[in-house]
Amino acid sequence: AANLEEYFLEQGDADGDVDGNEDDFEFEVNGSVCNVKVDNCDLSAIVNGFPGDPVELRPFDRVFTQQNIWSWWCKVRFLPMNRNLLKDGKVRQQFGENAA
Repeated sequence: AANLEEYFLEQGDADGDVDGNEDDFEFEVNGSVCNVKVDNCDLSAIVNGFPGDPVELRPFDRVFTQQNIWSWWCKVRFLPMNRNLLKDGKVRQQFGENAA
């Protein structure tokens, strides 16, 4: 392992002088240098925007509304059910092997 480490130290980085912290991003705006670090906590904001953004800029909030979900459930004939229908008086209850 030490020989491999020495080899990479001698060869250097293929992309030039990289400081090793690949998550940091630096850019300049109007003469001011900004350092930005992006990690997994930022993934939701990158994908779906920030809570104050308009709905047009938030794809998940725009598409996954209750009305759209019900619409697609009807189109594919999906009917979510629970066991409450078994409590209805019109349902025949059977207890045991020979019960009617």
